[in-house]
Amino acid sequence: MVYDRAMGATVLYGGDTYGTTFGDTWLFSKATGWKQLTPAVSPPPLTSASMAYDPTTETVVLFGGVLDGGTNSDETWTWDGVNWTRQFPPVSPSALVFNNETWEWDGTSKTCPQLFPASSPSPREATLAYDETTSQVVLFAGWTNGITYDDTWTYNCVDWVQQQPATSPPERADNGLAFDPILKGVVLFGGWNGENWSQVQTSKSPQPSSGRSYTYDGTTKAMLLFGGWVTDYQFTNSTWLFGLL
Repeated sequence: MVYDRAMGATVLYGGDTYGTTFGDTWLFSKATGWKQLTPAVSPPPLTSASMAYDPTTETVVLFGGVLDGGTNSDETWTWDGVNWTRQFPPVSPSALVFNNETWEWDGTSKTCPQLFPASSPSPREATLAYDETTSQVVLFAGWTNGITYDDTWTYNCVDWVQQQPATSPPERADNGLAFDPILKGVVLFGGWNGENWSQVQTSKSPQPSSGRSYTYDGTTKAMLLFGGWVTDYQFTNSTWLFGLL
């Protein structure tokens, strides 16, 4: 799930519950709430795909994910507000889940070159967010092969740097992470201000869960959280907002 600035709405694609993998496209905005779209072309049903907004081309970029049946995908798709289009960059990441490779999508040339920073986080499945205040990518936590992390890394377009914040959330995986331009920080049920994590006390909060879709929504000017699983056998379709509402 990601906020599409060109459309002025948040775009959600795919996801899964036990036994079902979805291939549907939804929009969320303050004016209309959730609205399902029926594009003529769509990616195959996917879960755990990565999505980001490309302001240069004003498109949403989707990469990877897990196909129905459990096979990992290495496909790249873009959303232009009407349809999904599969892209075929001459070089792109593999469908492997756990690695420590760094890649960059160039929406203008539709290429995906691999980068070779001197330092990198260890191989893992993790969540990234772009911090517009510091102009750096932030990575927190993640997991691989039964190991769950609690480390914080930033990428400055040259190298990955491990940060040593005085305060940090405990180890976790499948967490939401997104930049809030109103709060001027990266939010993970708490906040990263470029130097440290700080926990925010709220009067209301979603129940503990994992695998939720999470992004900043420009129509409500708040962090938008949807879905996830609350127990091993129970999924939720609840929608939450967090911010200076």
